[in-house]
Amino acid sequence: NRDGGLPYYPMSKPRTIWLPLFRGIRPLVAQWRGFWRTPDPLLLHEGGSGELTVALLRLLVIACLFVMPLVAILRNPESRVAQVGFWSALVALGIAASLFFLAKRSFYRPWFGFVTSITDVTIVSGVLVIFLVLDRPDVVANSRIIYPAYFVAVGAMALRYDARICVLGGLLGLLEYA
Repeated sequence: NRDGGLPYYPMSKPRTIWLPLFRGIRPLVAQWRGFWRTPDPLLLHEGGSGELTVALLRLLVIACLFVMPLVAILRNPESRVAQVGFWSALVALGIAASLFFLAKRSFYRPWFGFVTSITDVTIVSGVLVIFLVLDRPDVVANSRIIYPAYFVAVGAMALRYDARICVLGGLLGLLEYA
């Protein structure tokens, strides 16, 4: 009671309750900032060579998978499933060839791994969405070719030696499939 009016209560007690919480958040923020930094130059170089390996793997896998829709469309040209499979495999093959061309030219930048990982996951999700739009949920749920491509895409993320790419690509695949 300084001036004879209401009693004076300092705000020290609420501050002491919240300060430990804020002290615990500060190291977490520092860890996340460290996580999202560009990796050191040696890992960046290895990520570039890993990107070339992934580009070659992507091209070979899609080229092998292209044979199945090609045979299916030759057997039954009116089948919507065969047509979607053929055209989506053809588009994916074109994308894979262009990404292989860029990786072969040593065009690796820190963002290139993000772009290719997002592309890999989104191609698979896009084909599944097309089958859903065509009212073929049986193909989406029971595909032995399209769904395992998610595992190839997620496994290929590890060859880029960048944890940020793995986290972002994995979360994107999870969100797109959900």
